[in-house]
Amino acid sequence: MKYKKKSEFVEMEQLSASNFDIICNFLGYTPEQIINPMYDFDGHGNSRDHIVGIMVKKDPLDDKSATVRCGLGDCIVRVDGMFEVMNPWDFRDTYEKVEE
Repeated sequence: MKYKKKSEFVEMEQLSASNFDIICNFLGYTPEQIINPMYDFDGHGNSRDHIVGIMVKKDPLDDKSATVRCGLGDCIVRVDGMFEVMNPWDFRDTYEKVEE
């Protein structure tokens, strides 16, 4: 989806427990996952979703780029090919959605 900050346009995806493939496509690489070591099983013996976040490289083209922790619900914002992570409240206060 597209959003704008005054005259600056950015793209954003919000990390959830069910959109890891979308996030990988958005980032252009498969990020390191942060796993909850205390995950458990449901009543049928199936493991519950235990990914609690990912590590996002600020510059996806630089292997030595700093990484930022992105938790479930956080927004990953792409600005000029670089990524930053914001909590959803700050994102909503800073950007407005652009209708396409």
